[in-house]
Amino acid sequence: EVVLNIGRVLSKLSLHEQCQAALEADTEFAPLLLDLLRRYQHHRALLLRLAFALGNLTTLSGAYRKQVASVPGGLDLMINVLQLYASGAESTDQPQESSGPGSTRKGEGAGADAAAAAATAPVLNTKADRLSRAASREDCLVKLLRLIANLAIDTEVGPRLAASPSLCHSLLTLLQHHRYTCGSEEELVLNAVCTLTNVSFYQCPDSKVLALEPATLLVHITPLLLSDNEEAIVEAARLFGNFSRAPHARAYMADTRVLEALVLLLDHSSTEVLYSVCGTLINFSADVQQWSELMRLGTPSHLLEVLERVMGAECGTELEVATLCVVCKALFNLCSEGMQECGAHPSAPALSQEECSTLVEVLQAVRGCDRLMALSEVPEVTARLLAQAEQSLGLKS
Repeated sequence: EVVLNIGRVLSKLSLHEQCQAALEADTEFAPLLLDLLRRYQHHRALLLRLAFALGNLTTLSGAYRKQVASVPGGLDLMINVLQLYASGAESTDQPQESSGPGSTRKGEGAGADAAAAAATAPVLNTKADRLSRAASREDCLVKLLRLIANLAIDTEVGPRLAASPSLCHSLLTLLQHHRYTCGSEEELVLNAVCTLTNVSFYQCPDSKVLALEPATLLVHITPLLLSDNEEAIVEAARLFGNFSRAPHARAYMADTRVLEALVLLLDHSSTEVLYSVCGTLINFSADVQQWSELMRLGTPSHLLEVLERVMGAECGTELEVATLCVVCKALFNLCSEGMQECGAHPSAPALSQEECSTLVEVLQAVRGCDRLMALSEVPEVTARLLAQAEQSLGLKS
């Protein structure tokens, strides 16, 4: 019970910036937390608080991510505990210490061992036992997933996580057995997808996540793309964006109408959704095999509308500027002569003359704004697209 109460205090302290800085400065703290995580991995209440504290400490601090990941055996421990809970093999009948990742708890043997366990069971603290039972398996999974997703942000740690067969299997298992459309499981699925997104960002040769067949994994992501939850849509679009870097994944997404759903989301009111969706569409716009389908869906016209809306908001935020840039890149790819010549209907331009005129007006407005032109990428991407649009109108040879 003492350890549990200390865990509760630490979980609360880890929410405060000054406490986070103090804990980060103590290089012995991360190994201690991971050792407790190892010893009490079957005790849900304590595991929940330890993972919560580690998750808080690794959310914003790159230095602490490195500290946690550099603890010998630390990453394997977290992956093993996640696998334990993802498989449903964990147990909290007796919240005692564990001798190591994946090990059995004291008193789990048969015969005399079982009798000994029964004889010693009453000495367990009933309050700690009740708290452990109150901490659900799903709660523990959410906190573990959040921790691993945070660690995956580190460019050295991420590839190591991506190469883990156990992590890949655990994430796929969670998505296969839990549905986002089930209200009680939304947070769990969303955190699993967030972890997958962060891990699949790394295109390392030994990535087990990117090696998954699209039909095996991506079918579980589509419900998030069609939900009313903005955060879920963003995470799904980001994950599709990572996988859409591969031609076979793009083909799967087009065949299963994921691409159509992405184009429809260009009407969304959220700038974050638009940015994530447009980032994915850039990969499609550079693929000559997808040009005809993109034209059929009216993608260039939808992208032009997004550009007008972003400029109508005066590009006041960093995210709006970033969205402007990704839209310009996607439009440039779709409107390029080389792409149209490879399309099934080379005589049909990506944009009509009227739309080209509108595009020129919008881009000239962007280039007339000193604040926007002082930002990186904006001058280059708008100049390329403007020259292309003016050439389409015959304004430039």
